[in-house]
Amino acid sequence: MKVVLRFYDVTAGHYPGRLGECDGYLTTGASHSVEDEEPWIARFAGFIRHLHQQQARLFGICFGHQMIAHALGGCVEQSRRGWGVGVHEVTVARREAWMNPDAS
Repeated sequence: MKVVLRFYDVTAGHYPGRLGECDGYLTTGASHSVEDEEPWIARFAGFIRHLHQQQARLFGICFGHQMIAHALGGCVEQSRRGWGVGVHEVTVARREAWMNPDAS
C-alpha cells in the first residue's frame, strides 16, 4: 500500500482545492484551544462541518479530535489540571472486553 501525505497549514488559510483531493483527512495537535477566538479556528470548524456533511473520512488526534467534537456541537472543556502535553502514565479503572483483542 502506498500512502501519500499532503500538508495543509490551516492556521495560514491553506486548504485543499477541492474536497475529493484526498482520500481522507487527519487533523493533529496544536498549541491552541478550540475555544480560542482566532479567525483560523472558526474557519477550520466550518471546514470540519463541511467534511462531515460530505461524509469524508476524518480522523483527529488531540486538538484534532477536540475540534471535530466542537465543530459538530459537542462540548470541549478545559481540564482542572491544565494542559496535558507529552507522555503520561494512566491507570485503567475497568477493563472492557473490547480492550483485550484475540491473540489470533
